[in-house]
Amino acid sequence: MLETHRLKLVKPNLSYTDELYQLHTNKVATKYTPKGIHQNKVATQDFIKGWMRHWDEYQFGYFILIMRDNHEVVGIAEFEYRTIHQQQFLNAYYRIFPSYTGVGLAFESMEEIARHLKKHDTITPKLIRTNQYNTNSIKLAQKLGYNYDANWDDVINKGDRCFFNLQTLDNN
Repeated sequence: MLETHRLKLVKPNLSYTDELYQLHTNKVATKYTPKGIHQNKVATQDFIKGWMRHWDEYQFGYFILIMRDNHEVVGIAEFEYRTIHQQQFLNAYYRIFPSYTGVGLAFESMEEIARHLKKHDTITPKLIRTNQYNTNSIKLAQKLGYNYDANWDDVINKGDRCFFNLQTLDNN
């Protein structure tokens, strides 16, 4: 488990299925999700199991974000290995309940997770892939020091925009 001044970041497990199902079916939180919403809790459990496998293999991945003061699940955040065009990246990802957006929790959690990654991978470049209309994620990428590269537009989905931090994690 990791902690910030406002958040506990815990490893995923199936005990969070209900909260994560609510997150992954929230129309605002999933507005820019190419895969769409989860159709049922089994789909959410399958995602959680995949996240747990990543943890078992690499000792990092998705974190469940929990407020320290009221113990509410507010979202998820992660860096996870992703291969695009035969290049491996640490793909950054987050999703937060709308009632908790706009107060810096994504930035806070992603910075803490990046620090944690220094123990596991100091070489793989980091990537934030988002939709061209997702201004909040674009602003987050820029605030985290990532640079936009138009050569990667539409890399997987139409409207994709990719932001890279090509420095090693030790140099963040």
